[in-house]
Amino acid sequence: MLSLVDNDLSEKMQEFNERLRLMQEIRQKPIKFMNDAHKNFYESNLKRLEDNGKSIDSYEKALFYTLGIILSDENRPQNLINLLYDFKDNCIIIDWEEDKYGWITGTDIRIIRLAFNLYNGGYPTAFNIENQEKKLRETELYSVSDIFAYLDPILREYAFEAIRIRFNS
Repeated sequence: MLSLVDNDLSEKMQEFNERLRLMQEIRQKPIKFMNDAHKNFYESNLKRLEDNGKSIDSYEKALFYTLGIILSDENRPQNLINLLYDFKDNCIIIDWEEDKYGWITGTDIRIIRLAFNLYNGGYPTAFNIENQEKKLRETELYSVSDIFAYLDPILREYAFEAIRIRFNS
């Protein structure tokens, strides 16, 4: 009877050690960037936070990695990040004035929603909506199916990488 318990315990320890090894391997995996511009966007914005005295955690890493998916495009103005993140107050910007945000495409808004959700775990753009039906619809737009359904496979891969960054740091 004792040998059955020892064998069971030994198998469970082997399973545990294998899971631990896999988790460590995932955590040590280098971040996969779309290109050098994406990596530079990520690193320069984290440096801006550090220069302002902000400590960096997985929330900020995921936010800037995710926003870099759309904002690191060399055909876009580099200051667009300032319309989505307030470096002075270290917070995302959710009061969007229509005239400043005409550049946002359907794909962009999905990536922005993913970034905001990874940053704060919610749906911040719904907070200022008073109409309950519109507020409910805005919260639904943060669902996994709404965000991922229309992303092309390449962008989806980087969106998954953003999730890994957020939850494996």
